[in-house]
Amino acid sequence: MGSSEYCWCRWTSVMGKTGRRVIYFLLLVSCTAIIGQEVDSQPPKCLLVGYEMNITLKNCPGMSMVGINVCRGYCQSIAFPTNPETRSKYPQALITSKGGCCSIKEYVNFTTAVPCGSETKNVTLPSATSCWCHDCINS
Repeated sequence: MGSSEYCWCRWTSVMGKTGRRVIYFLLLVSCTAIIGQEVDSQPPKCLLVGYEMNITLKNCPGMSMVGINVCRGYCQSIAFPTNPETRSKYPQALITSKGGCCSIKEYVNFTTAVPCGSETKNVTLPSATSCWCHDCINS
């Protein structure tokens, strides 16, 4: 974080507790908005990349390397205080977190020949064709 991300304010005045609370609240909201803009301006990086996968076939000696496409990278996540309505139902839920996972959006099945002793066997494997960031639940 650069120094531009820090929000602070110093004032001397004769304000009541309520006035200070309002100022603190407004300061918190404006800081959250500024920092939120900086986070949102950075695009997630969930990319399609080549990957060498070791596979072992039943009744075949050794392993073979097969090239496939996979999704690799990171996606945005956020944590924030749980809203009061949810807290009333689940008092232990102080923080709500939502995360994005880099995953395969679309894939194709392709067949490749893999050595098996003195023979070759055809193996069909999935290989990613596109990637995306989505909710990590049930991924």
